[in-house]
Amino acid sequence: MHGKHIIGGDVLYECRSIDTISNTVEMHFEFQMYRDGRDATGADFDGAAGSNRPGAEFGVFRRVGSQWVYVKKTVPQQLMLRERVEPNEPPCLIAPPGIFVERGVYSFDIELDIIDSDYMIAYQRCCRSESISNLVTPGDFGAVFAIELTPAALRTCNNSPVFNEFPPLVICAGFELEYDHSASDIEGDSITYGLCTPLSAGGNPPPNQNIPRSDCELSVVPDPAFCGPNEFDPVQFRLPTFNNFEPLAGNPAVGIDPVTGLISGVPNIIGEHVMAVCANEYRDGVLLSTIRRDFQFIVSNCEKAVDARIASDRTLSDSEFEVISCGDFNVRFTNQSVRLQDIQEYAWEFDVDGDLITSSQKDPTIEFPGPGVYNAKMIVNPGISNCTDSAFLTVRVFPDLEADFEFVYDTCVFGPTTFTDLSTTDADFITDRRWNFGDGVQVDGLNPVHFYRVAGEYEIELEIEDNNGCTDTERQPIIYAPAPNAIIVEPSVFIGCEPAEVFFDNLSEPINDTYDVTWDFGDGSEGNDRFELNPTHIYEEDGTYDVSVTIVSPIGCESSRSFDSFIQVQKGPDADFRFAPEEPTIFQNEVFFTNLTTGAIGYFWDFDGDGVSFDISPSFEFRDTGRHVVTLQATSSNGCLDTVSQVVDVIPLADVFFPNAFTPNNNGRNEVFRGVGNVNLINDYSMNIYDRWGKVVFATNDPNEGWNGRLQNSGELLPMGVYMYLASYRVPRGDMKERRGFATLVR
Repeated sequence: MHGKHIIGGDVLYECRSIDTISNTVEMHFEFQMYRDGRDATGADFDGAAGSNRPGAEFGVFRRVGSQWVYVKKTVPQQLMLRERVEPNEPPCLIAPPGIFVERGVYSFDIELDIIDSDYMIAYQRCCRSESISNLVTPGDFGAVFAIELTPAALRTCNNSPVFNEFPPLVICAGFELEYDHSASDIEGDSITYGLCTPLSAGGNPPPNQNIPRSDCELSVVPDPAFCGPNEFDPVQFRLPTFNNFEPLAGNPAVGIDPVTGLISGVPNIIGEHVMAVCANEYRDGVLLSTIRRDFQFIVSNCEKAVDARIASDRTLSDSEFEVISCGDFNVRFTNQSVRLQDIQEYAWEFDVDGDLITSSQKDPTIEFPGPGVYNAKMIVNPGISNCTDSAFLTVRVFPDLEADFEFVYDTCVFGPTTFTDLSTTDADFITDRRWNFGDGVQVDGLNPVHFYRVAGEYEIELEIEDNNGCTDTERQPIIYAPAPNAIIVEPSVFIGCEPAEVFFDNLSEPINDTYDVTWDFGDGSEGNDRFELNPTHIYEEDGTYDVSVTIVSPIGCESSRSFDSFIQVQKGPDADFRFAPEEPTIFQNEVFFTNLTTGAIGYFWDFDGDGVSFDISPSFEFRDTGRHVVTLQATSSNGCLDTVSQVVDVIPLADVFFPNAFTPNNNGRNEVFRGVGNVNLINDYSMNIYDRWGKVVFATNDPNEGWNGRLQNSGELLPMGVYMYLASYRVPRGDMKERRGFATLVR
């Protein structure tokens, strides 16, 4: 698998020790490689845990004249550290999401002879990402990550500089770039910076061909023993837009300050771009080493994070706002600019009749001399590159207006409420008056009249608007609780049968549960139902009753009314009956009913849903045992009803009777000893037969099985004589019964 997701790397070194006797130096190298983390299917780091990639090999080369000579290579190095690096979002800009880099670190030591020529430590890997924009056929180029050490660096046991910052993953197109790519040196050596050409090694082999590692042009991982700096080629930039000096192009072109290491410019071409930065370390004017960082930058469209906004009555455009103040010449302006974490400063400018009023407050309050139209400007982060934005404001200050009204109504009379508008304005005129009476009714007009249908406490609202579009609102409460002009009561029945249940529907207006209501039902009742708004009352006795009601509103308004001979309660029959036998059984299941009702002319009998009768005193034969509810409904001549119910219990008799002798002589009569009776209704049956010495000669749990005179019905014939039996069983209602006695065996 090609390394097409490797996007950069750099190498640093540290001197561990120097041996003047052997004239050698022990150097520790730390190589950092960066890969695109967005595609999980891309090639992994060489030597990464869990991958099938072999370790990374680092070649050691020394300069001989103008050529490089292979010295040795390290044993395959395993990846020592792996971490995710999130992008540093550009100040005041919002970069595309989902971009991150994985950083892998290899760490190893190499002993080098101190010689009078340079060393290079290099790692070679194909291939670069095919999505790179500033290279020609980028997928055909590999990458070289290397560091050069001079004889002076070895003799002084020098440590390389270290880059201070991680490169930005995203650079925003069209915005000024300022990135500090400087390095620090522990010995305080001087450092100069420059753009250098990224190097390429290896190549993109033809599909399905096993290219040997000694093939420096096509091998994916060239072997340092055969492939070294002599075979390293510079990448080919896509001319004329990109070149060695302007790898990111731009206007102005992106470049680096040789003294400070500051990369600046305005990149303007979207895409992924490769560039390399070299840091040259000098001591006393002598070059010690060169470290290089090869990295792939993403130039992308970004959104400005800072947006100047002002709370307004009208938004005219993304940067133009209008604020209206009606009658208030001290106007407070509310800043709604975003993002607050990127905003350091605010600058307001107000043109007030030719005078410039300024403020640096976030939300200033400005006093205007009077009605008029004023222009203003608000700048966020003035003078800060990429972080500034402006908003333009029109302030319209209009004359004052004030909403006001009054109302009159008779507090105790159910009638209209009259409203009078008292509003004023310094503008030309009031154009609209909108009333809300708090009960769901809204009207327009000057002096309306409103009729509240339901008592209650309401909030009245009047909103006015003048010819400038200014509005004001006045709110006032009203407690509307008059006594009803007419008390209207509708009972559920006017004529009923005792006991008569009557619901009184109070239809009087306007009343609700805040009113005190007192009823007199005419029967002397003192129950709590007398104080309900819509009571239900039960008349226990027949007769004609007067009804009266008194209603008192929450503010003390009172109204009352009497209804003479309002409710008539008629006498009904008195239903009653008895029955015989009082304990019928399954064997005696016909029951005779005697009607004891008085004051009735019609009768209806219901025998627990099994039958009905209209006879005065019927009889009924119950088919099943158990408890049956019998109901008699009696009707009087005036149509009144009375109902009575009683339970008739038909007892499920089940008993067993035993003979006192049996004759098992094969004549077909009285051959076995067993109980007789309703044996199919019993449960838990048990019978034992004992001889005179108490021995069990027969036992059974089946009530239909009898004793045939043999031992356990299959043994020897037992002698004639008297035997004792003991039987127990459970009857249908659950009781246990026991039978015991003597059975005479006769042959």
